[in-house]
Amino acid sequence: MKAVFPNAELKLGAAHRSTADDLVRWSQNFENMTVGNNKILARMSERTKLVGGAVLSYALGQEFRNYRGLDIVFHGGGDAGYRSYLIRVPEKRFTVVVLSNSREFFPHDLAYGALDTFLCGGPTKKTQPLNLDPKVLARCVGDYEIFPGSIVRLSSQSGKLFLQSYGDSTKMELPRVANQEFNYPVYGYSKLIFDKSPNFKWRLFDMTYTGTRLHLKPFKPAQANLKELLGTYYSTELRDEYVLSIRKGQLVASHRRNEDIILTPIQRDWFHGSSDFFGKVIPIRNSAGRITGINVSAQRVRKLYFKRVAARPK
Repeated sequence: MKAVFPNAELKLGAAHRSTADDLVRWSQNFENMTVGNNKILARMSERTKLVGGAVLSYALGQEFRNYRGLDIVFHGGGDAGYRSYLIRVPEKRFTVVVLSNSREFFPHDLAYGALDTFLCGGPTKKTQPLNLDPKVLARCVGDYEIFPGSIVRLSSQSGKLFLQSYGDSTKMELPRVANQEFNYPVYGYSKLIFDKSPNFKWRLFDMTYTGTRLHLKPFKPAQANLKELLGTYYSTELRDEYVLSIRKGQLVASHRRNEDIILTPIQRDWFHGSSDFFGKVIPIRNSAGRITGINVSAQRVRKLYFKRVAARPK
């Protein structure tokens, strides 16, 4: 079973260009400042406020939460084969720093384990989840999009929930760990959380993403008119182009350096790309219905526009 949510590990902050000693000294700087000034440290603690008024837990390089009655400040990091984690408990003047050079290692175990041991009287006791209401399970079933192009289908069988990624014929069981919470086994500390919302929350380490419920209409790929998309598409932002052609009945996006990307139609004017960075392709039409360009979206890109051109601009 492949990872459904591509490159999720790379979305963590990177603290691996430091040492444990340096990070401890940095932590102590918040209590006994020798670097910066009060204005800078105060600014780093200002949590992000959205346009609608909601306040996030994340500030500038710091995240805030309450853990077992403790107000903690933390940040995790991960890239390639590195993993890192830092937790501060200002009230207790207590800091935990964990660095590792293995992608199979999860620093959360040591970081939060240290909090449990030294400040919380030991680890929490695990309890068995209650019997799941079949109506709750039925509400979980459906199609969802986490990032553009990252589409999953949730289904149920024998009282269990299964996940299947788009384009993958296999299903993965999601073990239930709480009444409406299911582990995503591919990543440690990762789970899907359901509530009264039609969507689910995907919790990865200390981050939360939304799985937005889709309402896909019955559609056969053969219904798509691939020929109307043929041509060269140029991005002024990237100063680069892709050429769309048909090979063996499939629409293919070709680049002079990158590998070919297969674009599979899943709805009218909605194509699923075989590459993480070409996850969702939406054709743009003019008033006459002619395709004049495409919008490309992926995990870290939203609606990158490529204009249809006769040839690459000089």
